[in-house]
Amino acid sequence: MNWQKEMSKFKGELLIETANIKPMCIKIGLFGEIGSGKSTSAAITAIALADEKSPIGFIDGEASRGPIAVDLACELAANYYGKPKDSFKSRFKFIHIGPPFHPLRVVAAGNLLVESGCSVIIYDILTQAWDSAGGYLDLKEEKIDEMTGGREELRDRYLQAAAAHVKPFTHTKLVHHVEQLGVNAVLVFQAKRKWNPTTKKLSDYDTPIQESGITRTAIAVGRVYAKDENGFAQGGFCQFVGVPGCTKYTHPALLKLLPNDEQLSFKHIEAVKKWVQNPNFDVAQEKPASTPQVQPESPVMNDEKKQLMAKLWKMCANIRGPEKNWLKVEEFLVKNKITDKKVVNLTVEELKVVIDKTDIILNEN
Repeated sequence: MNWQKEMSKFKGELLIETANIKPMCIKIGLFGEIGSGKSTSAAITAIALADEKSPIGFIDGEASRGPIAVDLACELAANYYGKPKDSFKSRFKFIHIGPPFHPLRVVAAGNLLVESGCSVIIYDILTQAWDSAGGYLDLKEEKIDEMTGGREELRDRYLQAAAAHVKPFTHTKLVHHVEQLGVNAVLVFQAKRKWNPTTKKLSDYDTPIQESGITRTAIAVGRVYAKDENGFAQGGFCQFVGVPGCTKYTHPALLKLLPNDEQLSFKHIEAVKKWVQNPNFDVAQEKPASTPQVQPESPVMNDEKKQLMAKLWKMCANIRGPEKNWLKVEEFLVKNKITDKKVVNLTVEELKVVIDKTDIILNEN
């Protein structure tokens, strides 16, 4: 191969463009525990993102439960936009996938929906393609068994080699598919709990089950959860600011438009769509009107909370010693049965109680 000739050919295919954000690059990630309202929130997002009257794709790995979420979202859309419910519902195109959840089946489904003209696709199957029957982890296990001949004592030796054989041709292909997708997308993940060695308890559902590349393709990733509202469980509350366990950087202007301890709405996503089409518009005027409420596990910060945290920090100077973090303080709080939560996750009222109890214990000593 004449590499210079090949390079010249590629050079002729390239274009120099200005730094304009492409309207069809909106990928929103949503994660939460089962029953939190992820699928309905995803359908709301997709309706707001989709071109008018264009098909909306839905890859369903939830045993065909997707249409239930879509039905509710379409009812909400009918009330919001003042159009018949069926004008939204009839636009959804479903592909239901059951086991085996091979990542390449998801890629094939996505390509099929793009070819059918969908302007946005909901991927409500990404967790299944990672850890459910026939997903990436199962494929890796099969390769380990093949390499070791079933000998358990050789397992650790072949873990990395098995992943190197399987991942580039399965999960990585799915990541690249989502990354290069020519339409908007909503990426849905289940959330997992992690063991907290300090509290000896499981943490809240605050991390996507698989964080291996796909969430990083989104322009924003938010946690979805349910809350008790007047005695009734309400789902679809979202938090994009300061999401624990999620390292996805999000443009500050986008964070101002997205919900923070509010139910995700069509207006939130419409504002995001406007920003992508014209990043110079006035973000402050487009922010959907709402009054954020701090939920018990929310790390949302305000001046009063900062002052209370500073007070607790000063009170516990002898406990934390030279440490510049809350670890020893939190161990003290757990040991004395004051709280097993991280300090940053305490509400203002909880912080006041913690400070009072800490003061009593410190004075006793």
